[in-house]
Amino acid sequence: MPPKKASAKKIPGKRRSIVKKKTAVALRKKNVKKTVIRRKIRPKTTIRRKRTPKQILGLFAKEGGHFYSPPIQSTENSGYFDLPAGYGDNRIVLMIRDPYWMYTYWEINSRRKNEIIAEIGEQVFQKSQLALRVYHAGNWEYFDIAIPHYSNNWYINVPKPALTYCVEVGFITPDGKFIAAARSNFVTLPPDKMSGVIDEQWIIPDWDKLYALSGGYRVSLGSEEISSGWVSSLSFPLPGGRKK
Repeated sequence: MPPKKASAKKIPGKRRSIVKKKTAVALRKKNVKKTVIRRKIRPKTTIRRKRTPKQILGLFAKEGGHFYSPPIQSTENSGYFDLPAGYGDNRIVLMIRDPYWMYTYWEINSRRKNEIIAEIGEQVFQKSQLALRVYHAGNWEYFDIAIPHYSNNWYINVPKPALTYCVEVGFITPDGKFIAAARSNFVTLPPDKMSGVIDEQWIIPDWDKLYALSGGYRVSLGSEEISSGWVSSLSFPLPGGRKK
């Protein structure tokens, strides 16, 4: 005999309706999209607290009690060199500082010194005084300044401004003779007051007169007439000046 088919269990009416409701609710839940709320994550901020002097000293003691010092590099092959004391020139340069002061620097080379020694002798040269002789170029009056032998520059104070000066560096022998080693350039100091030159070309003009000549008071005129009048008025010579 063929096997009997399994008969489906009969579910009571009330229970069947409850099962249908549950399955319907489950299907709805599957179909409904879940709304995900994304929260903004703030980056963590590290607050650095200021260390007290005690804490700094404590760290200093922990690290061995000494700070880092970079290694000292040798300067033998690093290209470092000292500037030379001289360049073998025989000259003196004079510059202006202000109306009452000048600055000069010089160099006397060995060749010029040997020439002076041959002229006055070794003993006299050893007893001579290095000096600057300052000349007023207008009348060639001068005054001397005694300076140490190791000096190579000097500030010079002059009694009068707005004059032209030059300087010689040399040696004063024991008998008062001055032997120049080099002479400087000429400089003219500026005045210590406002300029007394009053040029008529720079005088303040009569603005009303210029405005009238340009046609400013003739309102009824056209632009061409006004411009031609302005140009023709400027063609006349100004007082103390040339034709424009």
